Amino acid sequence: MNEERIRAALERRLVHDDPPLAATMAALNQQFRDKAEGESLDGHMTTRRDAAGG
Repeated sequence: MNEERIRAALERRLVHDDPPLAATMAALNQQFRDKAEGESLDGHMTTRRDAAGG
């Protein structure tokens, strides 16, 4: 839990200190998150239902 608070504080500081960098990092994180949701471990595309085990 403490790690989450530290990370959140660092993220807030980054947004304050360098908004363009924070926006770029957020966009990259979203791209990787979207890709991770769309692929199974063997590289085949899955649906959200498949990924949820349904």
